Parts: sequence; structure tokens; C-alpha cells
Amino acid sequence: MISRQFLLSALGISLLALLILSITVFMWNRGEPLQEIIFQFLFAAVLFGISGLLFYKAYGTKNSDDSENVTEYTDIMPFKRFLIHPEVHAINQLIIYNEYGNMVGRLFPGQSWLKYLEPLINFLPFKHYIESENGHLMTLDVRGFFNKKIFILNESGHKIGTIRQNFFKSLFKFHVIIEVNGDRYETNSDVLFGELEIENIVKINSFNVPVEITERFKRFSERLFIIEEKLETDEGKVGLAVLCFYAAFSRGK
Repeated sequence: MISRQFLLSALGISLLALLILSITVFMWNRGEPLQEIIFQFLFAAVLFGISGLLFYKAYGTKNSDDSENVTEYTDIMPFKRFLIHPEVHAINQLIIYNEYGNMVGRLFPGQSWLKYLEPLINFLPFKHYIESENGHLMTLDVRGFFNKKIFILNESGHKIGTIRQNFFKSLFKFHVIIEVNGDRYETNSDVLFGELEIENIVKINSFNVPVEITERFKRFSERLFIIEEKLETDEGKVGLAVLCFYAAFSRGK
């Protein structure tokens, strides 16, 4: 169950925080200089905060079904305009809808215990998968943390593009470098509205979203995610990967 997974993660992080805090107290009792133990104390406090959030997620999902069994989709291939949201309960995957509000796919993290931290720290370094009605659509193989490099693999496992992101350049905006079929694109999102446009790749727009879509998802600041090329092409697949990365990056914003 999802709640049990969150609970186990919370317990593990709590034990680690207690260990670090015990070492900190031991160093304090030995009279170690304050500047040598303050970082450990702050790190333990951050871990306690993370475990608290995971306990909260465990409580909030205790009555929900394990949504990783969701398999009913509308065909994703004809569409180029999407809405992408975190799932209501699991929050460790993204659901992809077409512009009419039908579910067409999902992005979910692979088998790693780190995936339970994804609600807090998005796109940790392991594989993520995008599935649709036709099965596996692509793999996002994430490498690194502060300097992310994401290899995008098609359904056959062949690399079709990469996404690079520097953590410090993306503190206040979405900054990525994209490579696909020998072309290179670098872009920054609009800081105020989160608008983004990469010629021939993607566009993110929050001004032309139909009212009925906003009402359906109960979100005032709904964003429309648009790929410029069809999903049959490498550019289209890379574009969808970029949009999912952006949706994870802006989760809850």
C-alpha cells in the first residue's frame, strides 16, 4: 500500500536523523566547537522535517488504492496539447491528460527506495518511465543531482535526446539545455508566469486554457503543455519528456 511505503520511508529517515542527532549531542558533551557541529544539527533537523512530511503523506493516503495499477488510457499519439498533474493520492507520479481532460498516460519513477522522496525532491537520479495506451512510450534515465543529465530513451531503448539542468541556475526559474538529433536548445522560463517556449520543441501557456478545463481540475493557474512536433517523432517524444520534467519541477507551484 502507498501509505505503508510512505511510513517505511519516514521511519528510515527518522532513524537516520536520530543517529546524526545522537552524534551531535555526543560531540557537544565533549566540548567540540559549535561551528563543527552546527551543520550536523541542521542536517538532522532537515531530515526530521522530511520524515514529518512523509508521515503526513502516509496518513493522507492510508485509505487510497495503489494507483500504480492504473491502465485505462485514451490513445496519446494523436495529441499535442496536454495537462500534466501530480496524482491526487500517490504524489510520486504524474498523470498526463489531453486537452479535453482524458487521461492519456502517466510518468512514474522506477524501482528505487528514493522514489518515495520524489514528492519533496523531484527527479532523483534513477530511471523514470512514461506509459500510454500502447504500453511503454519512453524512459527518462536521470543522472546526477546538482547537475542533472537526463537521457531520453524511446520504446526500443535507443537514446533520442538529452536534457541538462544545473540546480543553481534553476532556483527561481526553469532552465534547461536540450539536445535532440544534433540540435541544441537552451531556455529559461518566465519567472513571473512560468511561461516557456522552445521553438520546434515545446510551449507552455497559462493564458489560453479553456474555462471548462480550469473548472474540471479546480485550478486557477492551469497550464497548457504543448509539443510542437507529433509524438511519432524524436522531437515530439523529447518535448513530452521536457514537459513532464517541467511539471515535476513546478509541482505545487
